[in-house]
Parts: sequence; structure tokens; C-alpha cells
Amino acid sequence: MEKGYTLYTKNCHLTTIDYNGRLIAYVKMSKNRMFPLNIQYDATKCLSVITNSEEWLWHLRLGHLNFTSLKMLASKKMVKGMPHIDHPDEVCESCVLSKHHRSSFAKEVNWKANKPLELVHTDVCGPIKPMSIG
Repeated sequence: MEKGYTLYTKNCHLTTIDYNGRLIAYVKMSKNRMFPLNIQYDATKCLSVITNSEEWLWHLRLGHLNFTSLKMLASKKMVKGMPHIDHPDEVCESCVLSKHHRSSFAKEVNWKANKPLELVHTDVCGPIKPMSIG
């Protein structure tokens, strides 16, 4: 949806069409009501981080922890093997995007249902088997 594709379901199949009307995917619904999509890539990609900076490595390892806290952890030797941390000159793009302002939900709605079943809320994803942990 973020790429402008059209998604629709019909007869237990999910169809994905790009903005030029080309078919991207046609997937049959599985027994647990999911649409498994196996995407074939031209090149294998590994989701790993390669960095020469110890500061950035520890920032990423500890879930984008701020550099002031990283420096405190290192100075008090609270993490085994952690070197001295200095704040780098660059900013973390992921951290900046996660702190970016988002529009809030509307306080009032412009439209309300007047009759039964005029507005239906449904769980389009569940139940899922196997059950998740917790």
C-alpha cells in the first residue's frame, strides 16, 4: 500500500496490482487465513550491519540507546567488553525518524453509524495458528 499498489481479496485469493495496472502477486489464502507470499530476489541480501565505529556498533546493539546513556554504561563498566564511548558527529537516521512528529487521530468523527451493521470493525488477520508465544 505504501508503494501505491492496489490490494483486493476475492474467492480466497489476494491480488496485488501496481500503479500501472500490472499484476504483482496473486496468492491463495492458506488454512490459517493468511496470504503467504514467497518473493524471489535477484541477489541474496543479508540483514546485517557493518560498521567500523565501536560507538555506532554499540548504539545499534543496544536498540538505538542514546549516546549519553552509552557513555554512562561504559564509564561505570556496566557492560562487559564495552569500550569508552564518545558521541559521534553524525545522527542516526532511524532515531530521527522514530522521534518525528506524527499527526494524531481526530478527536471527533465526521460520520457515525445510524443503523446496525452500517459500520463493521473486524479482525482481518486472526486467528492465527500456531499461537504466538505469550
